[in-house]
Amino acid sequence: MSDNSAPLTAVPAAPPASSAPAVPASPADGSVAAPPAASPDTPGIRQFREQYEALKSAYEPWKNLNRTPDDVQRQISTVERMSTEAVQLGERLGYDAGEVRELFARDPVQVLAYLRQALTESNNKPVSANDLRNEMSRTVEQGLKPIYERENARMDREAEFRFDSEFDRLFKENFKDPLPAKAKEALYEMVGQLVGEDAAAIRRLKFDGQVSDIGKHFNAAKTRLLDIFAEWSTAERQRLGRESAPAPAAPGKLKSRLDATLSTGQSVRELFNI
Repeated sequence: MSDNSAPLTAVPAAPPASSAPAVPASPADGSVAAPPAASPDTPGIRQFREQYEALKSAYEPWKNLNRTPDDVQRQISTVERMSTEAVQLGERLGYDAGEVRELFARDPVQVLAYLRQALTESNNKPVSANDLRNEMSRTVEQGLKPIYERENARMDREAEFRFDSEFDRLFKENFKDPLPAKAKEALYEMVGQLVGEDAAAIRRLKFDGQVSDIGKHFNAAKTRLLDIFAEWSTAERQRLGRESAPAPAAPGKLKSRLDATLSTGQSVRELFNI
């Protein structure tokens, strides 16, 4: 190089980085900016978390049992079918249904297995005439049970009607003057209790239509009720007498000896015209 060339100059250094926060680049035309991150305290997030915790607490017991609600429901249906079968087998073998259910609740598998085996053994045995009669009687009794229940209810209603009619007749004959309604109710309850405690009277009233026993118990109840009224009335009169009787007056103080009463009923002052 020649000495006339211009001297070389140093390249300037890059400016230092600025401490100001970076400004996000603006989205390009036609694009949508990303939404801001949701806060944990946002109502929607908080509600979702609560629902999750509730569902988790409800699911954990099933997880610990290694079962699902559908599994349990199927098992319940199976146990119900087993219970129904046990009761039916027990009735065919002559057992009481309530007793079978009680034993089944303790050990379902063993009870059902025993009843199945017992029925199989009974089917293999020849049926005797006595067993056949018992089975026929049990079948007839079960078939007629609803009829017996309806008939028994009908007889109860008729017996109650006869009792009420006879009570009203006896009440009108014995009490010409009307009693307070409470007194009549008390007498009705007393007669009903006495008749209810008399098994023979109930049997004659219900099955034979006889009402003669009601009169006997009506008289006993009437006597008892009137005795109660009499004792109460006496006690009440005594109480009122003690409250209304005036207290004896204290003798008045004599003003002088001239006011003293003589045997003639006069005072000294009156006798001598003083």
